[in-house]
Amino acid sequence: MVFAAPLVERGILLNVDGVRSYPARRAMVDILKQFQTLPAYSALREARDTLTAQLPSLTGDERLQAEDLLARISSALSPYYR
Repeated sequence: MVFAAPLVERGILLNVDGVRSYPARRAMVDILKQFQTLPAYSALREARDTLTAQLPSLTGDERLQAEDLLARISSALSPYYR
């Protein structure tokens, strides 16, 4: 099944509603990787850029989890297409 725009997954990954856990966000990375579509690839790149910009303001466990999420996204992006 191919989705044109992974809007729900993107929203969870970016935590747009502020209630998503890091395990849920990590799962979205795996799902977006499996889509193998340009919109899913774009969502992963957007999340990478957003998290990178947020890192300086994070501390403690939140920073560690964000760094882990960034590493997972980087791994999913390189290479993205199988």
